[in-house]
Amino acid sequence: MYRGLQARSRGPLASRTLVILALVFVAGLVSFVLSAVGAQEAESAPAGAGSVMDALAARDPRFSEAAGEEVDRRNAAISREAAGLPEPHWAGSYYAGDGLGVNHYLSLAPDAGFTFEWHGCLGVYERNWGEVEADGDLLLLQPVFTGDPEGFIATTRRFRWVQWGERSYLIPGGEVAPFCNGINSGGEPRAVVEVDDREKPFAPVALLPEDIRGCVLPAPVTTKVLEVEIGPWQGDARDWIYREVTVVIGLGTENGVFDGMELYLVGTLESGAVSAAAPRSATVRFLIGKGDPIPRAGATLSSRPSWRDEYGASEFRPGIPDLDLLVEVGPMKPDSRVDAYFSMLDELRTSPGNGRRPRL
Repeated sequence: MYRGLQARSRGPLASRTLVILALVFVAGLVSFVLSAVGAQEAESAPAGAGSVMDALAARDPRFSEAAGEEVDRRNAAISREAAGLPEPHWAGSYYAGDGLGVNHYLSLAPDAGFTFEWHGCLGVYERNWGEVEADGDLLLLQPVFTGDPEGFIATTRRFRWVQWGERSYLIPGGEVAPFCNGINSGGEPRAVVEVDDREKPFAPVALLPEDIRGCVLPAPVTTKVLEVEIGPWQGDARDWIYREVTVVIGLGTENGVFDGMELYLVGTLESGAVSAAAPRSATVRFLIGKGDPIPRAGATLSSRPSWRDEYGASEFRPGIPDLDLLVEVGPMKPDSRVDAYFSMLDELRTSPGNGRRPRL
């Protein structure tokens, strides 16, 4: 699938057509897989379960009618509380997703707690609620339904609140590198921005906290690959097969490069993360699948993906959500879906923690 999307070099019109076809294919594939899973769930559900969601509700209390009513009750309480708090404040409602099968909704307030729902093509895929612990600008969600101690499906438990001009953000995990990468790449910062803030203008970088301001570039950086080290293949036929490719570049902290910085292989969808940034050099780690282009000596890397300029986004534009970007609830602009799709691909391919990309 990734190779097919690289045919964008044929021109913007042909590229957009290919992307739209890819979106249709992915949406259909996801719906088919989820339908198959739902059918398996329905086989073990009590008689009378008339839909996939009925089958899930019969097996998991998070998807029951009572759970939905609890979320509605909490959302109403959160809205009332948030409306009465002085501004600026982190309380409010947030959204993350691609506008297709991934739509994450998070609402939270100090006393009313939080709610989280993931809505997709077939209904609600994940639901949780609970309390919020605040320590200054650091927030910790305490969900009723627990599993992974570091989070629950589709979101983290830990956020950092950042006020940037009129826009209020929550940074997942408090990690500023992805937030800065979102700005440096010419897209929306990968974080949480409050519901009513989506159409508000972006403030000058000078108004960001100092630690975040220090990793926002005044202009895109471009560099050449000096050395390449290609690792062995990993994974198996049932999963994604990939290998780690580490390259050395001639830019470092003196040029604004920082550990965790995302650099794109120009002309492709590949991107890697910087590590061991020295004053005048750094290494960049890529995870490259079979058939995907490999960074070679002399190849060009940039903090701004080349495909963004292909679609006319010559300046920073808001409203391009990534998978872990929670933006204010509101309609997506139609021309943002292409950018959202590519952002989704790039985020999946460089997501830290799992060491490999999930299949789409």
